[in-house]
Amino acid sequence: MSEINSINWYKGNILKEYCEPFQIAPHVYYVGPAFVGCYLFDTGEGLILLDQALAETIYLVFENIRKLGFDPADIKRLLISHGHFDHCGGTRLVQEYTKAEIFMSREDYRMMKERPIWTTYGYENWLPFEPDHFYDDENPIEMGRFKIHTRLTPGHTPGTTSFFFETTDEATGETFACALHGGIGLNTLNKEWFDDNPEWPKSLLDDYIASLTVLKDLTVDIAIPSHANQIPIFEKRHLIGKGPNPYVDRQAWPKLMNERLQRAIDNKKAMTSSN
Repeated sequence: MSEINSINWYKGNILKEYCEPFQIAPHVYYVGPAFVGCYLFDTGEGLILLDQALAETIYLVFENIRKLGFDPADIKRLLISHGHFDHCGGTRLVQEYTKAEIFMSREDYRMMKERPIWTTYGYENWLPFEPDHFYDDENPIEMGRFKIHTRLTPGHTPGTTSFFFETTDEATGETFACALHGGIGLNTLNKEWFDDNPEWPKSLLDDYIASLTVLKDLTVDIAIPSHANQIPIFEKRHLIGKGPNPYVDRQAWPKLMNERLQRAIDNKKAMTSSN
């Protein structure tokens, strides 16, 4: 789905975007909306919200946070996976309500300021914001029980950032390695996109291939998608509480990485052959 078509899709489906919240990992919750993943981290010392989706769906996210027994006012940090309107369109609203600190990559901040159309795609409800911090991959984001490691994984955008952390189930004593790729879409890494956007760096396709070549070999117990259609998380919700965590699946991460890597390699071949 192109970003322009995404805008039209959201306009037509905004009232269908609600989904009930659920726990995907110990102390980590999917709080919606249905298409763009927003994740709440209960650190024990306040809340972290990773991605804030659209301005129009913030009330749905807040409703889900309250349903889980938390107070949105306790959100202390806002993490942005990448600078596209559907992941940070609601950031300013959340920041104004909570006074939380905003984290994003320096590269996508530069894109947002210098080429705002590549962030907003003409989305009329865009609310500009200013980050408080840029990610530093050498220094994890630490708060309470969480130490979240970031990794610059350019491709989908110049500053797409992925997140890696461990979390423990106190009831069983099990600790799980979790990962979220911040933007694995190839809609900005194909010939049509490059032809329509000649100033978009073609090197991003090579960067994407290089990072996935490394990431595919990581051991990940729980793979967390930035969009719910990347990994079948909704399809497993009925299994929550009926046994072991249904999202513990070491095959989910390499399956997603390898599938997207092959598509990127095919895109590279298609572009090479057309030149």
